[in-house]
This record gives sequence, C-alpha cells and structure tokens, in this order.
Amino acid sequence: MYKLHQKQISKYARQSPDNLADAMRFVILTIQQQLSSAVKQSKGEQEANLFGFKLKAVADIEANKQHIFNTCERLFETNCHDNLLQFLADQHGFGLVKAGFVCQLVYGISGCIDTHNLKLHNIPINQVTYNNKAKDPTRYKKAVAYNKLIELRGGTESLWDNWCDYVAAKNPNTYKNGFEVSELHVEAITKGALK
Repeated sequence: MYKLHQKQISKYARQSPDNLADAMRFVILTIQQQLSSAVKQSKGEQEANLFGFKLKAVADIEANKQHIFNTCERLFETNCHDNLLQFLADQHGFGLVKAGFVCQLVYGISGCIDTHNLKLHNIPINQVTYNNKAKDPTRYKKAVAYNKLIELRGGTESLWDNWCDYVAAKNPNTYKNGFEVSELHVEAITKGALK
C-alpha cells in the first residue's frame, strides 16, 4: 500500500509549492476527523471543518507556500530529516504528529503517531508533543526523538500499512480494506485539497 501510494503523493506534492500546499491542507483537515470526512472535505463534497487554528493554518500555508516548499526541499535534499520535521512542526497548527504526517506523505520519512498509533504502540502522548514555548534546541531534540520513535516502531512504511489496515478493520462499513484507506490519501491530495 504505502510503497505505491506514497510515491504517487510524493510525485505530485514535490512538483510545486501549490501541490505541497494541497498535501499540507489535507493534513490539517484530518485533525480530529474521520479519514472519510477529511477526504470528502478535501474534495469539496462536504463543507470543510475549518475553524480557529485550522483556518489560520490553512491561511498561513497559502501565504507562505513558496518559502515552505523551498525550505522543505532543501532540508530533504541535504538529508536534514530531523530539521525538516522540526520546520514543519513549527508551522501553525501542525506540531510533531501532523508534521510527521506531511513528511510521511511527501518525503517517505517520519510518520504520523496519531491517537490510533498512540494506542496501538502504547506510546505516552508526551513523547510526541512539546510545549509551544520550548526553545529551538528542545524542539530539535524532540524532532530527533520523534523520528527515532518511528524507526523503533518499524519505520514509516510499516506504520502506514498497519494504520490503514487497523482503520479499515475498525470501520468495515466505511472501508473495504486497508488498500482503500491508503488510496484515499492519494485521491484527497491529488484531486482535492479544497480545490
């Protein structure tokens, strides 16, 4: 699942600042939402659940998409993966978990330790968060520890495939299987993302 779908998302998202912004907007839509709802919102089939910090996050993505794209590409191409995670985590509304999700989708690194994965892997929430007032050295250390945590849990591909299978099994009336869950991410980003 991940090997196929991540490549499609990456190929799309790395083409331009607008396309990376599509991926980032989708990630914001997934916060405290069922995947099926986030996909429908992304594609305009359901009103987008954007309020407060989500609305500001989407506005900031749009206003800064060229800078975000250039910085992400530079950090990824120079193998500064922990710095890339920290940079994205510092974007309004993201934090380590959703920044990890962007890294996973677009660059094939890191991962999303959401509420499902916290439970599945018995991870305390303080391992995937930090205080907004934390200084850069602390934020960087947390980014390093977060990426290490992903590696210890089998890596980005394993985390993705297990999550998709778990979500499909938990919602059999919504999804046929994990492959469908995985594929929905491609659909939402390349054909949706609030277009």
